Amino acid sequence: FFFFKQKTAYEICACLVGSEMCIRDSINAEYGNETETESSMSAAATSAQGDPSPEHQAILNQFQERKQALDTVETQLAQYATMHDEHARVVWQLKPLDDARRCFRHVNGVLIERTVGEARPQIEQRRAQLEAQAKELQAKQKKMSDELNSFMQEHNLRYQTAAQAQQAAGVAPAP
Repeated sequence: FFFFKQKTAYEICACLVGSEMCIRDSINAEYGNETETESSMSAAATSAQGDPSPEHQAILNQFQERKQALDTVETQLAQYATMHDEHARVVWQLKPLDDARRCFRHVNGVLIERTVGEARPQIEQRRAQLEAQAKELQAKQKKMSDELNSFMQEHNLRYQTAAQAQQAAGVAPAP
């Protein structure tokens, strides 16, 4: 066996690389600097000096919490879709095989020996469960998205990229 140490972005070079950039972007987003994926408040939601008032800051915080919750649901939905596709692919691969043929199923880090006849119904059942859970998450995602949109309209919020925010502030965008 040959073991290779996987290099991190910090070991490869000192320059800014992908994972380092993601870390810095997420840190900047936490401190209120706008990135391409972050939202900013519209002019109606900020005071004359450009600094949000405590009331408007509370609105922005509530918006960001709702947006983060929606992003979490969307991530879960993508994970369910991936697992569903994997289960569908396995069922498709097992379909032409004889029911008496041995197969191994990976469950919680353990390989369990089964026959195709035993494993196929279990996998199909799990696939159906994943599909039902995904439909529930889709309904939840739709509801949360509608609520977020109505919240944005109610408080006159809009999405704005970092470049748009810099342009509105009269600052030249970074190259």
